[in-house]
Amino acid sequence: MRMTPVFVGRLFCLAVLPVLLFMSDARADDYISGHASAVDGGHVAIGGKTYALYGIDAPALSGTCAEWQGTRQMSYACGEHAKAFLASIAAARDFVCVTAGDGGGQLTCYADGRDVAETMVQSGWAVACDYASRYIQQATTAREARVGLWAGNFNTMGQCPVTKLPTTSDAPAKTDNLPPASTFKGTP
Repeated sequence: MRMTPVFVGRLFCLAVLPVLLFMSDARADDYISGHASAVDGGHVAIGGKTYALYGIDAPALSGTCAEWQGTRQMSYACGEHAKAFLASIAAARDFVCVTAGDGGGQLTCYADGRDVAETMVQSGWAVACDYASRYIQQATTAREARVGLWAGNFNTMGQCPVTKLPTTSDAPAKTDNLPPASTFKGTP
C-alpha cells in the first residue's frame, strides 16, 4: 500500500489526537482537526469557521509592502504572498489544532508535525507577537536573513503587539528591516 501525504496526515491526526487528550486536562472540544484553507497570512478556515493562528501577525490580505531592488523600493502585494505561503502549508494536509489561551478563537496548529505559526515566522511571512516568546528566535533569524517581509518595509495588521526582537549586532543593517540609508547614494 502506497502512503500518500494525505493518508499520512490523516493517520497522524488519528494517532496524535487521542494521545493529546489522554496526556492533558483538555477537553475534546479544545481540539480541532481537518483540512484547513488559508484566509490570509494569519488566519485559517477549518470546518467553515475562521481561526487566528496563535502568536503571530501578518499583513492584511490587501496589504502592500516595499522591497529593496537595487537602490529603489518596489511595492508588492505582501498580503497575498503571506496568504499563498500559508496556503502552500495547508495544501493536501490535515491540521491538528488546539485552542490557545482564553479560547478567543486563536489556535496552535500542526501540519505534518510542524507548528504552522512557527513556520510562518521562520519564513518571514508573519511576525511574532510579544506574548508568544516561543517564536522570538525564529523571528530574529528571519529578520537577520531578510527573508519574506524582512526583505523590505512592511506593516502588519496590528492584531497584536509585536515584540522587540533581540539583536546580535549593533549594525543598523542587522537591526532594521530596511538597509541603512548611508549605503545608498541619494534617497531611495
